[in-house]
Amino acid sequence: MTRPDGVSSRACVLRKARVARRTDTRHSSSRELVRRSKMRNEDAGCEAHNYHNSTISGTWRDL
Repeated sequence: MTRPDGVSSRACVLRKARVARRTDTRHSSSRELVRRSKMRNEDAGCEAHNYHNSTISGTWRDL
């Protein structure tokens, strides 16, 4: 059985790859700025998502 945090981290990796692929189609002048800001936002979202899932799995383990 896979743990919830393992599933969320895998989803984060897939989402980061999707964001990087999307920014590659932009012009090189703004591509780096867009990728940097998007990656920063994705990292923050992933950390919050992992923390949320770890607390949920903790309640499941207690039940």
